Amino acid sequence: MNRKITAVLTLAAVVSVPLIAIAQVAKPTGTFAFLSRADSCADGSSSCFLTSPQDATQAVNSLRQIGVTDFLLPSSTLAEMQTIGAAVQAQNLRFYTYERWEWEAAKGSCEAYKKDRVDAELIPLRNQFGGAFAGVQFKDEPGTTEIDSYRDLRNCLAQVPQLSDLKVFVNLVPLNANAASLSGSAPKDADSLDPSAYGVDCSSNRLISRPLAQAMVDNYSNYARRVAEEIVPDYLAFNFYPVTNQMANCSAARELVMSENMAIISLLTRIGGTTSVAYLQNVKVGVSAPRNPEKALRYANFHSLRWYAAWFFAFGGDRFSNFLSHDNTKDIGNEFHYGLLNAGNAPGLLASDQQSTYGFTSQVASKLDGFTYQGYVAPWLGVPTGGVVGWLPSQEVTIGEYGVNTDHQALLFVARRPMVGTVDTVVGLSHWWDKVEMLNFNTGLWELQATSTNEINVSLGAFPGALYRLTVN
Repeated sequence: MNRKITAVLTLAAVVSVPLIAIAQVAKPTGTFAFLSRADSCADGSSSCFLTSPQDATQAVNSLRQIGVTDFLLPSSTLAEMQTIGAAVQAQNLRFYTYERWEWEAAKGSCEAYKKDRVDAELIPLRNQFGGAFAGVQFKDEPGTTEIDSYRDLRNCLAQVPQLSDLKVFVNLVPLNANAASLSGSAPKDADSLDPSAYGVDCSSNRLISRPLAQAMVDNYSNYARRVAEEIVPDYLAFNFYPVTNQMANCSAARELVMSENMAIISLLTRIGGTTSVAYLQNVKVGVSAPRNPEKALRYANFHSLRWYAAWFFAFGGDRFSNFLSHDNTKDIGNEFHYGLLNAGNAPGLLASDQQSTYGFTSQVASKLDGFTYQGYVAPWLGVPTGGVVGWLPSQEVTIGEYGVNTDHQALLFVARRPMVGTVDTVVGLSHWWDKVEMLNFNTGLWELQATSTNEINVSLGAFPGALYRLTVN
């Protein structure tokens, strides 16, 4: 197992654990959505989903149609949470309150927090909505200096019988966050590292300093492990957005950050028996001349979103979250950005791309449910074989193994390494299987590929990933 959880760089800084310690976690198919007050809730707006029951219903319905089942609320008053909560409950969905500001106002005092927040708002919400009020979200992207504080908040909530079963959602900074982002101590200086800072030369598109890359991975691994072990979130998320000019011109940096970030988060949640979550880039800069054109969030169409999701499945990821819910002028550098919905809570420019992406991810997640992730095979990461895969000649794919040779059935998820193009390869299997089937994403049905075989012919083109089911009669 340790051999298969080693990516471009060693993850020994995270943990070394025998396979028996890894718990199986069910994979719901719905996504989370990070709700923004956005322009729909600007001063004087008449279409705010937090104050208008009609608009709350429209926002929830619009997001539900593209796969959202779990709503991460912005900081809100009790009345606002009741408005959106009623719309969520009416669809048999779930919502999570945002606890950063109330916890900071309590200055770390559990008693003050329970008096001003728990007794006054959270318990009334639970009494009113029951299981629809499913959990809480702690500060988005907490830094290392804040982990102790949010561990205390976790313990504080556990003391409240009515709320002890609430789920906790924590979203982390991405792997390439700079020191200010990672520590959380200097928000105004928070940013991402330039590739040269972690050893990637974009002019030659290759890694030229493993020590620099290793330092970034080690720092992040320690940070993520502390969050996982001390705060113990039920959902551990991260938000790396790969569609920027900088990453488009430096695939070596993009691949390094994606592979390591996904491997770390997936491993930590499997060890803890919790759920890993990857944010999807459902956001696009809406100004023609952004202040930082190299790092501006460009349009990620459904092909790009499916490709990113395919990578996450290959690394054992569980679920996805959507950012941004609404068109927004304030939340990202005070520059206009498109989200999933417009200011009137109707599907916007990016909604159809997410709907198409969800059609892909929901099928994969539902089929993977019940199969235990074993690790990945990727010759380009120095992992040439696995338990089920005995031979893989291509440097252009990553394969996630679900199940083992001794099982009646096993699944292989094959992800294309490049964002675009077609990849064809043969996958050699470590022993013979009576039947190999591939999931047809257009029909949702398994299609027979071969019988009595020890190899699979893979072609990835229109879809960036393929799911195969191997059966022994």
